[in-house]
Amino acid sequence: RKKLLDIGAGNGSITGVFEAYIDKITCIEPSPSFQKILQKKWYTVVENAGKKNYDIVTIFNVLDICDNPNDILSTWTSHLSSWWLLLISLPFPLCTRSWDNRKIRKTNHLWQPKNTSFEEWVSLFYVDFLRKHNLHLTGFTRLPYIVSLPESRDVSIYDNGLFICQKD
Repeated sequence: RKKLLDIGAGNGSITGVFEAYIDKITCIEPSPSFQKILQKKWYTVVENAGKKNYDIVTIFNVLDICDNPNDILSTWTSHLSSWWLLLISLPFPLCTRSWDNRKIRKTNHLWQPKNTSFEEWVSLFYVDFLRKHNLHLTGFTRLPYIVSLPESRDVSIYDNGLFICQKD
């Protein structure tokens, strides 16, 4: 039985892609409105994972806007089973952005130099962050990340990096 933990699951649109391959999906999502949507899709929504182990942990577009990405990565990689994959995606360049209609700006805590190419940002993230957490990169791809707020016609497009990792 394969188990997935989706950290920052949002409305579950990406989580749903895994349904055909996973026996149990657990989500961590701070937004009460998204929690309700996830529960309607029959996903288990928890505040923390307790002592459970997961075969796959996904962290999509969370590390770039959270207060302490090092703590998140350390905490959730400790819940991985002996066979596992960690999927991380985040938009580059890492910068301060706002995702909600309250205009609250989140500060990026994964500092990277400005005027750097996508490839350099990805390399720095791997060396300065993933390697420090003893993660081995087994796959990588570049994807577009399209962001818009429901009440706005404005759309932002970022270059997203998707990292597939395993423990060293």
